[in-house]
This record gives sequence, C-alpha cells and structure tokens, in this order.
Amino acid sequence: MERFTEYRKKPSSFLKKLKLALEKDFKRVVLFLPSRFEQLQSFQALYDSLCQMEDVECKIMPIPYFDRLGTGELGEMHYEGEKFQKLYPILDYKSFDFAAERPDCIVIHSPYDEKNQVFSVDPFSTAKI
Repeated sequence: MERFTEYRKKPSSFLKKLKLALEKDFKRVVLFLPSRFEQLQSFQALYDSLCQMEDVECKIMPIPYFDRLGTGELGEMHYEGEKFQKLYPILDYKSFDFAAERPDCIVIHSPYDEKNQVFSVDPFSTAKI
C-alpha cells in the first residue's frame, strides 16, 4: 500500500520506470522485404545501422517477384531467397503471419510496383496510388 501511495503522488516517475522496463523487454521490429538480391545493397546501410541499435530487431523476408506481361498481367514468378540465405537468416514469406508478428516498420524497395510495366511483387505487398 505504501508503494501505491508513492506512485499516486508522482505518476510520472511510475510511467518512466514502466517505460524503461518495457524498453528492456521489447524491441521494435523492422521487416525488410527485398524481392531481388541486388536490392539488398540499397538497404544495407539502413540494415546495418538498425542492427546496431539495442532496441531494434531487424528481419529479412525475401518476397517473390513476377515478370509483367505486355497485357499488364503477372507472368512468371521468381524467388531469390536462396541467395539471401547464404548471407542472412531469412523468414519464409509463405508462412509469415503479419497479423501475429505485427512488425513496427516494413521496408520495401518498390512500394508502387502496381505501376511498374516490367515486373511486380505480389500485389499484397504494394501501396495503392
């Protein structure tokens, strides 16, 4: 009871202690979604910087990409996960559950692929403009 009274008088000190405790236990998750192996170079500096932060966990989940046919429809699918796997631990895009994992930030190379006339990632991964 005495402790409760202490926090009731100074709620800001309780909130600061709670924030510090939570920051120790929980990391922000940044999920990288490269589709082609060469895209990883453009993410490299950001990935390396974030990996050095104690409160951030970086994850890489390569996603497939498709050739786009002249009609605009998606053609052959390509997946380069095996290339990434040689250098980094990766997540499987087929079994990743966004609703359960709830990453804090998602980094994608081509967010507007819907308008790309040459190739596209799965439309699930693109923004609508």
